[in-house]
Amino acid sequence: MGNEASTAISPFSAEDAQSLQSQYKSSQKDCFLTAMERYSVRSYDSTRPLPEDVIKQINDYISQEDVCTGPFGTKVKLSLLERSKVGGSLGTFKIISGTDVFLVAIIGESADLLEVGYVFEKVILHLTTLGLGTCFMTGTFSGSDFTKGAGCSPTEKVYAISPVGYAKTPEHQVIFEKRLATNHRRLAFSEFCTVDPTVTERPLNLIKALEAARFSPSALNKQPTRIYVTKAAPTEGSDNTEYCVSFAEKSTKPECGVDVGISLLHFMQVIEELTGTKGELSKTQPSITIPSGFTFRVSWKGSLSSQVQQSTDQPPASDSE
Repeated sequence: MGNEASTAISPFSAEDAQSLQSQYKSSQKDCFLTAMERYSVRSYDSTRPLPEDVIKQINDYISQEDVCTGPFGTKVKLSLLERSKVGGSLGTFKIISGTDVFLVAIIGESADLLEVGYVFEKVILHLTTLGLGTCFMTGTFSGSDFTKGAGCSPTEKVYAISPVGYAKTPEHQVIFEKRLATNHRRLAFSEFCTVDPTVTERPLNLIKALEAARFSPSALNKQPTRIYVTKAAPTEGSDNTEYCVSFAEKSTKPECGVDVGISLLHFMQVIEELTGTKGELSKTQPSITIPSGFTFRVSWKGSLSSQVQQSTDQPPASDSE
């Protein structure tokens, strides 16, 4: 994670970056590599429509209760729309081309957008593992078209959509390599993530999870999420170092919650796969200072028994520089 004054862009050591590249090229993909290769696809191969068996596979997946359930138990209604079957238009203002299939998230009047972002991105990453292109969108589509096509009730609406199909020009490997070596259209690590000076040990699993969160898609295209890493009080009877990772959002728009949910999903999937534990989530703010203009949303607490990357640099106390 390094020092703010450091010229290094990636928080990974050169050795770790090389190892990750080798793992990616060998097609041994895990949640981290999937998150890092996912990118927003707007142009699809119109000569490769989705086969019926793939459509059935997606519908079976989004009908599972655990898939549709957010981190705090909220169920999100999902549907896969095919333009040929809804009997009307599904307009995206010419932003999307080459596919007639769309994943949609349907919400009611009191939806928790953090839960919506978490669940919808869970499906996005699953589709990525199937070799499919996606694009998380909360705007630039006709809300009335999609709400009608999804058969929403008077108290429901389609909040988010994603086209689904085969990318016209796949760029997964190019995107992965750029993200491993550069900020590539994202905030610098030190701006996105503030690490307390007391956190002197950097488990590689934690670095991977934080990077997966940093490169998660921003439904608002503004990256309103910020992360704060501190040491946590150890669980009674445990000798393991425990960490507290807090997520905050810009307070300017209530819609920012969806981006926090997306980042949280990336973080938690990587942590769970690499450590075998989900940790603990809490909506109670720990003893940390959140900068003016940001609002605390959720924190994760857990231990990471893994290879530890030591650094001679002191981690940043704030992202103000």
